[in-house]
Amino acid sequence: MVSDNHPPTRDARIGDRAQLILIAAIALAFIILGIVVVFNSVLYTQTMSSSSSIETTSDAQLAELEMARGVRGVAQEVNLDSSPDLDGVNSTLETNSEAFVRQYGNATAERRPAVVNLSAIGANESARAINSNTIDDNILGSGPREIGHFSLELESGSVDEVEITATDSSGSDTISVRRENDELVITPDGSSDCRFEHNGDPIVFDFTDDTIIGATIPDCSIKLIEPTNNYTDISINDHGDADGGYELVARGNTNIGGDRSGHPAAWTVDLEYTYDTSELSVEREFEVDVYGDRR
Repeated sequence: MVSDNHPPTRDARIGDRAQLILIAAIALAFIILGIVVVFNSVLYTQTMSSSSSIETTSDAQLAELEMARGVRGVAQEVNLDSSPDLDGVNSTLETNSEAFVRQYGNATAERRPAVVNLSAIGANESARAINSNTIDDNILGSGPREIGHFSLELESGSVDEVEITATDSSGSDTISVRRENDELVITPDGSSDCRFEHNGDPIVFDFTDDTIIGATIPDCSIKLIEPTNNYTDISINDHGDADGGYELVARGNTNIGGDRSGHPAAWTVDLEYTYDTSELSVEREFEVDVYGDRR
């Protein structure tokens, strides 16, 4: 009896291998597709997590910047209070900074859910300040020293003519303010007059910020103090009997040396800052230049 079980032909064997290769290729394609899907899912999750982390870090940096600006404003106001010593300055700084942080936390709670704490360690570098309700002739006489703030308030109705002079290593600059009939005339050193009608209400001339408060005077610069220059003398020459006062903050802890010695103030302030969320925690100390916004 002859058996019908013949060995497969060469063509048949090749066909079987082709089918196996095709099945294996399809299976491998599905495996690769699965790996790609899983990898992309992981990559997407990592990207979203990284993006969230970057956003949180940016929030922390923004909060720190806003804190520095807020404390700078607080310190500028505290400096004009007449504190008998630096301990008094530091105590007032701490109290007012804590009040600012509470207000800041309430204002930013919805847009930035984070726990923010800030404490003012105290003045790292000191200054001297004057907040006078009368006009003195000799304002600064113990230079050279940098000036953080210098402003003059005048009851303009009482002005005859007032000259304000600041002297540094390059020489002296003077700004004059005088009344002519119903006009107040401001003459910056080397510039043309600025004239405007005024009803006699108080006007504040900020010679560091280059601003005039109490009047709108376009294109009239009163920039008398450059923030990085060292001044040896500042004086006010009142040719009449003007009513008003002035504010001055000078770097250094020695007496200002004019008609008044000045009281302690802060030139820089050290802060302790913490920022906590579910994704990020930041804690560090940094220094705020109280008059850095004018440099």
